[in-house]
Formats: sequence, structure tokens, C-alpha cells
Amino acid sequence: MRPGKAMARMHEKYLICDGETLLLGGRNCHDYFLGDYPARIHNIDLDVLVTGGGAVIEQLTARYQAVLARKDTLSLPAETDPKIIESCFNQLRAHAAMLSEDLPAFDYASRTAPCNQITLIASSLDPKSKAPIVWQALCDLMENAEEEVLVHTPYLICSRAMKQDLARIAQNTALRITLNSPCTSANLFGAAVYLNDKQNLLDTGADILEYHGSRSSHTKAICIDERLAVVGSFNFDMRSAYIDSELMLAIDSPELARQLKAFMEAVETQATPAGDPTVLDISPARGRMLGLLRLFERPFRHLL
Repeated sequence: MRPGKAMARMHEKYLICDGETLLLGGRNCHDYFLGDYPARIHNIDLDVLVTGGGAVIEQLTARYQAVLARKDTLSLPAETDPKIIESCFNQLRAHAAMLSEDLPAFDYASRTAPCNQITLIASSLDPKSKAPIVWQALCDLMENAEEEVLVHTPYLICSRAMKQDLARIAQNTALRITLNSPCTSANLFGAAVYLNDKQNLLDTGADILEYHGSRSSHTKAICIDERLAVVGSFNFDMRSAYIDSELMLAIDSPELARQLKAFMEAVETQATPAGDPTVLDISPARGRMLGLLRLFERPFRHLL
């Protein structure tokens, strides 16, 4: 038995078009994450668009080919009936035409911000327990901050070592972390862990905000000193740090960092400091479920 391999998953989310354009972030391919489709739940999410080709797109293209070449990657049988293929294309064309009527056309490239450098931070593709390479790289970036670090993560599930890292960062700079409130979080397991560990997290010295908006936040982003914008798939949890394969882009661009900070601060208008007594109470049904999960979460928190 290899528990690390059995529980590992590829958590990366990116799209490459013609080797020239890259869309990377934390957004899953589901109606919850892709606009206002009919769905019970919609999430707030964030992606970054890179245009004009470049080294980072070449690196990700090579990584994608490496995924395809792995023995543990399974190829699903492709559709070969030309009539079915044409029908699918026609459906996509019709859907695209419908969307174009509702969405104004604009030049994506003209909306991008200039950047000095883009660095890909990637974990190993091997499906096994792994060294926290991405976490360590993010900590290095945050430790070098001169003024402030803003973090948005859906949940906060940290090992003892990760909490020590946060405490070290908070000693040197203003560290503010925003996550979903237990009142509204879409991940009840993550909320249960957070409730059990909240005081230990506050003891790191980080300012922690709980987001209470009508949509659960699925954003994974860091803004450092209004200079570095870091966006990708990495949650601040043990699964992202030690098990899953993850990607983050660190972008040296003051203009993009200012855009990211404005996005974060807009979300934070619907957040309150952790432990604020004026926050709405958890509903009775949710409270009972969280109470039960809090009793049993500890042996499984590295998998949540």
C-alpha cells in the first residue's frame, strides 16, 4: 500500500492556446466556477492571462507533454464518428455565438499589464508524498517583503511547520490572510479544521479575516509589496504543500500587483477579523455538522 500515491491528485489548472497565450489560476471546469450558469453555488475565483509566448509558456507546454507521457496517465478513447464530432463542434459554435451577443468583444492583449519577469513555481508530478517545494518558494517570496503580504486562500489547514513559517513571516512584515468564514465556507471539513486550529493560527501573528460574502471564495493569490502578484492553484493547506501537484505564477509587475490588491480589498469589504463577536452566528444545522466533524478531523486534516 502507498497511501501517498493513492491520495495524490493533479490540482493544476491551466489552458495554453497556440503556444502564445496562457490562462492559469485556481478555477475548476465546473459550472460553480465558470460564470453565471444555472447552479446552486457559484464561487469567486481568479486567473491570470499571459500573452505573447515566452519562457513560462514553453515550460508549461513541456510540463503538459510530460504529463501525457507518464505511465500513470490514462488516455480515454477519442470519438471517431465524423457526424458526432461535427455535431459537437456545431454545439460549441452556437454556444460561442450566444455568449458573444451578451459579452462585449475586446482585445485581451491590450488589457494586460507589462511585467518585468514571470516565474513558474511548480511541484513534482510524481503521485506521492513530496517535499513542500511550492510552499517553501512562496515563503521565500513572502519573507522578502518589505511592507505587506496579502493572502487569499479558500481555507487554512497548516502543519506545525507551516504555522512556524507563517509566524516567522509575520514577525518581519504585515501579513494578512483572508479565508472563507465557517459560516459560509463551501468546505465543511476545512471549516472544522479551522475552528479547531483558529487560536494557533492567530498566535502566528498574522491578521486573519473571515470572508462572509454570498459566494464562497476559491481564490488562491498573494500580493507582495504592490510589486509581486502570485496566482495559481495552491491552497494554504497540507494537501497542496505535501501531496498534490500545484502551480503558481510569480509575476513581477507593479501594475498587475495593484490590480490584484484592488481585487483583494474589494473582497475584504465583506470580511471581518477572526473572532469578531459581531459576526453572524453559524446556523444550527451547520453548527451541528461542524461540531461532529471537529471531533474526527485531526487524523485526516492533511487530506482535506
